[in-house]
Amino acid sequence: MVRSSISNMYHFVMPSVVVSKKDEVIFRGLCDQVSPLGFQCELPLSALDAFRDDCGRYCTFDVAVTLSGPHGRVTIDGEVGVHGLHRCSQDCCRVTFRYVRLSGENRRLMAEQLAPEQDADNVAWLGRRA
Repeated sequence: MVRSSISNMYHFVMPSVVVSKKDEVIFRGLCDQVSPLGFQCELPLSALDAFRDDCGRYCTFDVAVTLSGPHGRVTIDGEVGVHGLHRCSQDCCRVTFRYVRLSGENRRLMAEQLAPEQDADNVAWLGRRA
């Protein structure tokens, strides 16, 4: 009987995000293309007005991104702004959010969480050389 090597791998769950302004949740859902620079979400076009201020400009928002990876589940807090929009269909668009404020510790934690396990030794080695 041959045992599957899949049991040795961690279970990947798509990252989730909560975008809020002054304790009011504006968007809660899944995100993709997560990096230490930002992430993307697919939203209905009708939701875009919630991301603008009274003058029509895009605001900055508090964000909590929950990642699952080799180090377990981690929630990373920061502040994001709308960086770009791409209309996918008549009623849907992809919004690119970029971090405006993200602590160095949270950025490092995110990079470790997103990097494959074999790269962890390389990251530690580069940290010692700096």
